[in-house]
Amino acid sequence: MNGCAVSQPTKIVRQTPTCHEAVSSGLIGLTDEEVNDLLDHARSDGNISACWVPLFTACLEQDRPISRDHLIFAVKTFNKKIERERFHRAICRYFIGISDDAAVYRSEDRQLLKAYCSYLIQSAENSQDIKLRDIKLICRNLDRDLYSRFFE
Repeated sequence: MNGCAVSQPTKIVRQTPTCHEAVSSGLIGLTDEEVNDLLDHARSDGNISACWVPLFTACLEQDRPISRDHLIFAVKTFNKKIERERFHRAICRYFIGISDDAAVYRSEDRQLLKAYCSYLIQSAENSQDIKLRDIKLICRNLDRDLYSRFFE
């Protein structure tokens, strides 16, 4: 009987906000896991342009951790000519993740890096283009052969 009378603190369960609430609040107060769950749900629900893209963009802007799976999806989703800035940031984060985590650098990754280096060299206004500089550093750290081919 004594156990029923002892008060225990009530555990407050916070409800995860909707995608719109998360984006409009600037992801404030959300853990990286909660944000990743929102990204997962948005993608699985097919809610790409209205939810996934704004969430992903906020993660890029806040330098939040982004899973490799979502980075790959971003590189496939963003058009390098129309959404050039987001595409560039996503692809850089993807390749930095490979080099930082010693993840497997696959032949598909090499082809993507090669194609993107070629695209940036052709589209850069000058040799001091910041995007070109970013990818040059990534290429130097990740693939010395491609670096030699494109930048030496």
